[in-house]
Amino acid sequence: MAAINPATQSYLDALVINRQSEYAALRTYRDYAAGEHHDYMTDDQRILLVGENTVGDPNVAPELRINIGATVLDAETDRLEVSSIVVTAKDNEALSDQLSALAWDRWKQSRMDEGQQNVSYAACRDGNAYLMVYYDEEHERAALAAT
Repeated sequence: MAAINPATQSYLDALVINRQSEYAALRTYRDYAAGEHHDYMTDDQRILLVGENTVGDPNVAPELRINIGATVLDAETDRLEVSSIVVTAKDNEALSDQLSALAWDRWKQSRMDEGQQNVSYAACRDGNAYLMVYYDEEHERAALAAT
């Protein structure tokens, strides 16, 4: 087996390092949306927002971590709805009405009216999201799935 060119190896190493930081950031985004984050409130702020326990100490229970991240994401993504698909080239010029109609047909047949909210939520939470295209052997056609 031939050795990898040092420049190519350096490029591959940089890609791995870059992806590691992306995945760490992605984990942080997902944790935050799930409510896994720390608050930085003073004791007075905790008492004001949550109240005190029975002996007058600030309530430090987990419910103090009021997570509005998921609520904001839900409010934003619940209003999003795909109403059509247009297949375009790099210059945003429509390639084909038939191809766009086929893509829209696959969207509807894959019941993406139900799955699109998951994709929209992931895109807002993570900064991007993807659909998987697979071959549906039962119906003998391409189909979409939200991941």
